Amino acid sequence: MNDVYLSIGSNVGNRLNNINKSISFLEKSGIVILKKSSIYLTEPKGYSEQIDFYNIVVLINTNLNIDDFFLVISKIEICMGKKENHLKNRPRIIDIDILTFGSQVIQNGNLTVPHTRLNERKFVLIPWNELDSRFVVPFFNKTVFSLLNAVDDSSKVCKLQL
Repeated sequence: MNDVYLSIGSNVGNRLNNINKSISFLEKSGIVILKKSSIYLTEPKGYSEQIDFYNIVVLINTNLNIDDFFLVISKIEICMGKKENHLKNRPRIIDIDILTFGSQVIQNGNLTVPHTRLNERKFVLIPWNELDSRFVVPFFNKTVFSLLNAVDDSSKVCKLQL
């Protein structure tokens, strides 16, 4: 079994519903949701001409290997309407990023885990810190709390009261 941290974001349509639907799809795929952070309203990064995102970090447990798990995530995104030729940092119905997969460090043609830019993103680190500030992120060999305190990101990240 593998404990996996995921970042899930949406800024198209009913953002809250999109996040909840993606989590439901994960559960229907046999993936166990262990913990969920609060949902955060976050400023877009990279391309500012779009509405703010809703973001969440979840801790899940799966018996799938990384390749099969990546396929499940990709199918969920496509099922929810994400286009395969989606432009980076643009509006999206759903975006599911694998932050960590157990303690593995993976780099192949389609996938890099831990996520290469997680240390640059408050919208990932703030909700993740809420879940487990002492988690040591593989490859970076630093806690989530340490990465959050070192991040150079001035974007707005606000916890929603839902």
